[in-house]
Amino acid sequence: MALISIAKLQQNKKANLLKNLKKFAGKYQQILKSLHGK
Repeated sequence: MALISIAKLQQNKKANLLKNLKKFAGKYQQILKSLHGK
């Protein structure tokens, strides 16, 4: 049972990392667009 919960935690961590990367990429693109706009 413990191994299953650990695996789930690792999957959640990976999912959260992907979400954070997507958020960061979106912000980065917005910054690039604003820079090119000037």
